[in-house]
Amino acid sequence: MHERSGNFEDLIERYCMGQIVDDGEVAAVEEHLLCCEACQKLFHQTNLFVSTFREARRWGPPKPPILSRGNRHHKGRGGQ
Repeated sequence: MHERSGNFEDLIERYCMGQIVDDGEVAAVEEHLLCCEACQKLFHQTNLFVSTFREARRWGPPKPPILSRGNRHHKGRGGQ
């Protein structure tokens, strides 16, 4: 990232999370993304993370694997 990009890292994160409400800030982030390849990469990585996280939240916490749930009918080795 070039020298100016450091100022945009936090803005890009907030932009991806939909937390920027000021039109001027939105325009500044979008304009910067047009010309800075490093921030474009950061944007794509951050946006992928945020999208994946939001999708995971929709599905709720994962269920434990079947083996860790315990099998009450299993008597162990040799049927004991």
